[in-house]
Amino acid sequence: MPVLVLENGERLTESAAVLQYIADPKPETGLAPRFADPDRYRLQEWLSFIDAEIHKAFLFPTFWYKDDGSLAKPRARIAQTLSVPAAHLAGREFLVGHSFTVADAHLTWALLLLRPAGVDIAQWPSLSAYLERMQARPAVREAIATEMALRKTVAANPA
Repeated sequence: MPVLVLENGERLTESAAVLQYIADPKPETGLAPRFADPDRYRLQEWLSFIDAEIHKAFLFPTFWYKDDGSLAKPRARIAQTLSVPAAHLAGREFLVGHSFTVADAHLTWALLLLRPAGVDIAQWPSLSAYLERMQARPAVREAIATEMALRKTVAANPA
């Protein structure tokens, strides 16, 4: 679970809330549509979908549980789940509107975790093309490199 420690020391949890908190202070970045823009609610829709249907319903059990009985239901459901963003992205570059938003960052992260979870997204050409486009973005490449470096640091220095 992501945790963002705010300047006042409070902790903000849940991916959708953290991502919105990151995007909102600088609307000029376009990371989230502006207030009252109908696309803002589409952004919330996608953040919620990714959290509930991909992260909590599939990724969490896959990385948390190791027995086949606990994993059977999430594995059976993931193809149906991934068909939703795959259909939406057919002919579209981004999840919401015409530019990169925090929803794209969130879906990209989830899609990157699917491979180690044993899911090959090649069966969804629109998702494969989308992930390739997202990984070509310099900021995304930098974020992935930062996460990989942090993982190595944590692995080398277990608590």
